[in-house]
Amino acid sequence: SPEKLQLVFKSLVGLQWHYRLNFGGEMDLREQVGYKTMQAMRTLSATQRASPESLDAIFLGLCLRLEGRMVKQQVYCRVVVFTARYYDISYQYETQVRFPTPVQDGIELYQTLGQRMEQFARSQTCDPVLNSNMRRMGVGVSDFVPAEMIQYQLFDTQQRRDKLRKVLYEIKDEFGKEKIVRATELRSDPLLKDVIGFGSIRDIDE
Repeated sequence: SPEKLQLVFKSLVGLQWHYRLNFGGEMDLREQVGYKTMQAMRTLSATQRASPESLDAIFLGLCLRLEGRMVKQQVYCRVVVFTARYYDISYQYETQVRFPTPVQDGIELYQTLGQRMEQFARSQTCDPVLNSNMRRMGVGVSDFVPAEMIQYQLFDTQQRRDKLRKVLYEIKDEFGKEKIVRATELRSDPLLKDVIGFGSIRDIDE
């Protein structure tokens, strides 16, 4: 029911999902320009949970998924959040990082969050955050800055990397996502090819 979905989502998003699930179609109003947040989440299978390499690949895939969305929307983020839910419901993990300068690169999101998770495991002397008890993981970005407002230093190489990233996604859009990939995206295990999770509602049609 719309009431139950609104209770679950704690916002108007629940009502929007009610219309999608029952009547189909995109229900977001055209006046709602721009994103406040973008999210990519993945519920994990038993096979994926059992493999540290699979968990890491899915984590990377979620970060790259958000990179692609930010490139498409021509925005950079100042904040990234990682959440993990486990079968032991008494425990969950969440961390947030605020960047000193806006970020769009998925590898940077992946490395920054990975370092934060390693620091947590060391300080708590506990299992790695990505472990076989994990039920779901998610990455979210927010506090966006339009691409045209990004300022570069005179000798900064960031501008070249940003242009390269834009060209990368233009090639993917025209010739297919598999035609050109980073070396970090190459995985030999076919189980790891599908690493895209449930994402932001407003670009669900992607």
